[in-house]
Amino acid sequence: MAYADSGGHQLAYRLRSGAVGPDVVLFTPGGTIPMDFLERDRIGARLVEGLASIGRVVRFDRRGIGLSDPIHDWSVALVEQWADDLATIVATVCDEPPVVVSLGDYWGPARLFAARHPAALTSLVLYEPTGPAQSVELTPSVEDGFGDDWIGRVCPSRAGDVEFRDWFDTAGRTGASPSVATRLYHRPPEPAVQELAVAQTAIAVPTLVLRRPDNLLGSPAEPDPVVTSIPGAVRATLPGFDYHWLGEDVDSLLAAITQFATGKSRLPAPERALCAVLFTDIVGSTEHAAVLGDRRWRMVLDHHDRVISEEVTRNGGTVIKSTGDGVLATLPSADRALRAATTIHERLSRDDLQVRMGVHVGDVERRGTDVAGMSVHVAARVMALAGPGEVLVTASVPIAVAGTKHRFELVGEHDLRGVPGSWTILRNVMSPSH
Repeated sequence: MAYADSGGHQLAYRLRSGAVGPDVVLFTPGGTIPMDFLERDRIGARLVEGLASIGRVVRFDRRGIGLSDPIHDWSVALVEQWADDLATIVATVCDEPPVVVSLGDYWGPARLFAARHPAALTSLVLYEPTGPAQSVELTPSVEDGFGDDWIGRVCPSRAGDVEFRDWFDTAGRTGASPSVATRLYHRPPEPAVQELAVAQTAIAVPTLVLRRPDNLLGSPAEPDPVVTSIPGAVRATLPGFDYHWLGEDVDSLLAAITQFATGKSRLPAPERALCAVLFTDIVGSTEHAAVLGDRRWRMVLDHHDRVISEEVTRNGGTVIKSTGDGVLATLPSADRALRAATTIHERLSRDDLQVRMGVHVGDVERRGTDVAGMSVHVAARVMALAGPGEVLVTASVPIAVAGTKHRFELVGEHDLRGVPGSWTILRNVMSPSH
């Protein structure tokens, strides 16, 4: 880590080596996450790794955040001060004009920098920029269904990730105190807003504006007010429901940035993670549907999905997707997966719904909001062997929960369709959950 002086403010910055190419200055003017926390999160680490496929990555804490000096003068609009900070970092660290990637460019400090210093950068990438003609509601409300669940609102793809919630809370609190954080989100004074409106029209470098129109805070419809005000700017639409850039769809973000900066979409190798994979399936779903009719069966499925989602989330896991009459979920441990499976069985049995379940512990490849890999196939094949109300597991599960109260009965050796080798299958002997 090193420091650069920006008008009497010492700015902390770090360098991450990368491919041969222009530097990438990563600017995160939205929020209070310090640079030192970014690679402690798996999505943050993947973001930095992906940007390193362009060139050396420069990260820094703007004044008022993390390891940089506090803000000395609150009478000067923060958009002005942060534009100066970006200019200082580029001038101090970059030998050649870099690509500037601004994530959450609230009120436009990166745009002010680009307008004032056109020769200091090669191109500009803006993710969900706001102002001067656009604003978003940055405080949770009861009416939107999330209450005070801020993460559920800005990053729903990770709302069930307990580890991410803890990291996000710790990072935000470390980055700035509550009183400072509140002031950071204030709309700048009108003169600064008007200056941005004028400055945007003077940006002379290639500019990419990234939007996720399905996010829960909302994005401006086309014609985009930021795109239309910057000469030659283009807009790219990303999939997903996250407003925050640390959502599971980070690969679509990286693909758009690398395509714009290099002419070729580049992604890091698929992310692999060790977890417990849980597959569920309703026994006799076709017969149930025929007896109940479409409308009543849909209500049963909705209840089934809700129960499974609640129990998986309660145990720190994530429902990856519905399979129609079942789900695929990942959980942080075999113990959590078995706890979830037991309670799912108990709750659905009360409604005369029998489910079969399969659990396997192994590596999976994360692909956006989906998972893939042999472990997923193994769990699916194990589930298919189960009878009504059974939870079958591979031998990886008893090993993972050794020393706990979970008990198992040997079912036998089985060949799993499409999976090499013979697999030892066991039955989880469920006891009432507490």
